[in-house]
Amino acid sequence: MLQAVGDRERVAVAGLEIGGNPRIHGDYLDALAADRVDPFMARLFAESIPRGGAVLDGSAYVGYHALLAARQVGEHGRVMALEPNPESYRALRANVRRNGFENRVVALPLGIAAWSGILGLDNTVAGRSIDVIKLAIDRDGVGALRGMRRARELSPDARLFVECNPAALVDAGTSAEMLLEELRGYGFMARVIEEVHEELVPAGAWLDEVSGHVQLLCEPVSVRYRLARRVRPGGRSSRARISA
Repeated sequence: MLQAVGDRERVAVAGLEIGGNPRIHGDYLDALAADRVDPFMARLFAESIPRGGAVLDGSAYVGYHALLAARQVGEHGRVMALEPNPESYRALRANVRRNGFENRVVALPLGIAAWSGILGLDNTVAGRSIDVIKLAIDRDGVGALRGMRRARELSPDARLFVECNPAALVDAGTSAEMLLEELRGYGFMARVIEEVHEELVPAGAWLDEVSGHVQLLCEPVSVRYRLARRVRPGGRSSRARISA
């Protein structure tokens, strides 16, 4: 289990120091200190990153997962962290410096769609194919994935961690099922990361009835080594455990 202590301005989490603006990031920092920021997902995320690998954090916020990735890839690996919010981007940059990962992490004040569309960026990390991609998707989930088409072509074996909000997708005129169909079209098998019992649950149309955010682990169907932690059948019975 991750161990965390600290106050709202700066917390120590799993050997990392993470800070931010108390007015904006205070609740998140409190959650980090209380080990309430999806700890099972964080462990799976770290375990999926190879030494010397390349990681794209397309929803970096203040940098918690980007820092986990930087530590995991080692001195020869690289992490690209994207954060379009100016205040969160400043905290991200400060946290990268605070933890001594300037040589491993490239932080950019962009969202994933802007990064995918900028001329001159080839949708790799430091010229390497990407091993792990992390995204947060609310309203335009399908559009966000389509914006990453080039990155997927260059990194066909990448694992994808997706935080999505099924209710927000429905409000936007799409659905979790449409998001899953898009993922299947890219050759991914999606499973829900269920935190309470630390299980991986096959994702399905039942996600449209889930309230709150859901973390998905999406692995290429062709991947040789698949993360397998207490996998169980999915379905409507999974709903209460995930949205609790």
